[in-house]
Amino acid sequence: MTRPLSFLTGRVVVGGGLARLDLPEGFRYLEQADARFMVENVWRNPPRPSTLGLVLPPNGNEWGVIVSYQACGHVDDDAGLDADVLLAELRDEVLAANPVRKRMAQPEARMTGWADPPAYDAVGKKLRWGKVLAVEGLAHETVNYEARMLGAAGILSLQAVADLHNLDALRLAVQGVLDGLQFAPGMRYGDFDPSQHRAAGYGLDALIVSVSARVPLWRVLLKLAIAVAIVLAALWLDARRRTSSPPVSSTS
Repeated sequence: MTRPLSFLTGRVVVGGGLARLDLPEGFRYLEQADARFMVENVWRNPPRPSTLGLVLPPNGNEWGVIVSYQACGHVDDDAGLDADVLLAELRDEVLAANPVRKRMAQPEARMTGWADPPAYDAVGKKLRWGKVLAVEGLAHETVNYEARMLGAAGILSLQAVADLHNLDALRLAVQGVLDGLQFAPGMRYGDFDPSQHRAAGYGLDALIVSVSARVPLWRVLLKLAIAVAIVLAALWLDARRRTSSPPVSSTS
């Protein structure tokens, strides 16, 4: 399936004024409609309503850097990052998602290690990392390279996926896009105003491993036990009411 695409170069506006992006030389940008067509129809990915644009390298359209935005709130960047802990959690998260992939007729995957461990630029409020994945049915490992830029009320997200042999090109592309990305005035990290913006309630590590994946198992089991106890108590009270109440008389 093909259609004419409108490529932009140089400085582009992202998300209707949310941010601006100075593209690396030779790179091309697709705005939302064209970007979603490429990602969803050409590359056959699931629908991504959060996609704002797509940055393509100078030669070829086999991979690109997806630009999206999540209005998650103001992320706390004070906490440090433990690459070993995050690696273990990510491996578990990838494996836990395999049943969902299978139901969606997608290949199962496992994370084999870091392409680049998480690195945070505290001045630019920019975080980046790369994961190496082994995907069922593929002869070569793949790289999922990601970056986040923190803002007053949410985060700009960059994601690129390609074969492992493209790691150097992928790393340079994501870093080049990240360097050229800036939130608009009023949306920058330092513009956070608690009277106007909400706090996300989590830190940098939750941008790498999903918040749900970081919930300890004992909390999940405790919530389940409480829910079961409430249901059992309600059933017990209903049974007591039925047996202790006098029978209702009826007249014909």
